[in-house]
Amino acid sequence: MKSLQKKFNVIISLTMLGFSFAFYSASAQNDSAVFKFKPSQQSWIVPAGVTKINVNAYGAQGGSAKGGKGGLVKSELQVKPGTNLLIYVGSQPEGTNGGYNGGGKGCGNGTGGGGASDIRINGSALENRILVAGGGGGAGYVGDAGAGGGLIAGEGKYDTLSIHIAKGGTQEAGGSGARAYFSGSGKLGIGGDGIDNRGNCSNDAMAGGGGGYYGGGAGGAGGAGGGSSFTNADNKNVIHLQGVKEGDGTIIIYWQNPKK
Repeated sequence: MKSLQKKFNVIISLTMLGFSFAFYSASAQNDSAVFKFKPSQQSWIVPAGVTKINVNAYGAQGGSAKGGKGGLVKSELQVKPGTNLLIYVGSQPEGTNGGYNGGGKGCGNGTGGGGASDIRINGSALENRILVAGGGGGAGYVGDAGAGGGLIAGEGKYDTLSIHIAKGGTQEAGGSGARAYFSGSGKLGIGGDGIDNRGNCSNDAMAGGGGGYYGGGAGGAGGAGGGSSFTNADNKNVIHLQGVKEGDGTIIIYWQNPKK
């Protein structure tokens, strides 16, 4: 927890290679709590007198430096003092392991998907998630891994042929795996595993999908799809960004301390 001295609200628009990226900073508050990856549930109790918090949540990157980067969700949330928020922070996996909190497994030379980062209230089930930042897809031996985050996460691909594309998770379903290798599809909260429909590592380089609200599809020769982000109706002033976080995920909570 730390004290922040300045209040700011900055919007920077950057156009690069034909794509427009918007970067936003939440207004700084008096106090903050930073949650880094731990392979277990963490928690934070809303302090007395606090009724509003700002959250910056980052999903984890998929395995290896070529894994898709994790997504970012910024949100304002009305809360009640004394409420226990359950915190899950995703990890960037090593090798074929899936990242903590939903990353799909890779196989052979394919890496696992990055784990999502989320906040849950009134229970630890996936249905209790109120905010999710999607993890990036794992890397295959060639092609691009899908970025985590956004209402529809990024695709992983080997080339432009549709049979080699692993879809990102959406708001309604997990991303489909690469059809050329019958790769696993994502599910609620979980990225698809990099194995074919017979349980085999059919080309020895299948990548796991990123964890998220819905997980990304697994890759074949190419990268896997990223996991989608999510906020429920109680979240206000929500901003979604894709593919911004390298390494493990992080969740930062800001609030105004009424005692200061």
